Amino acid sequence: MTQKQEVDRKQRDLERKRLAMEAQIAAIRASFELEEGEALKEIVEDQSRESMRQQDRLQWPSAARRSWPPQRKTAAPKREIANESGHTSKGQDSKRR
Repeated sequence: MTQKQEVDRKQRDLERKRLAMEAQIAAIRASFELEEGEALKEIVEDQSRESMRQQDRLQWPSAARRSWPPQRKTAAPKREIANESGHTSKGQDSKRR
């Protein structure tokens, strides 16, 4: 092989390696951009949730004051039920014969 052919071959090899490296860089960059987009979306969602939590915390004291003291739910009184003989019992029908 002549000196010129050897130089040409080395230049082609370098160009081929440079193109391969640029392709790898482009693939890494594309992968990073995809991950970055997903991470930024999650960050925005997290910030939105935190903002909503802070608003809830700020609004809770005024809502709590409006409903203070807390109202207790009481059970409804049991109704008296008359059985066939006219006797009454609370809460359940007494049909004993």
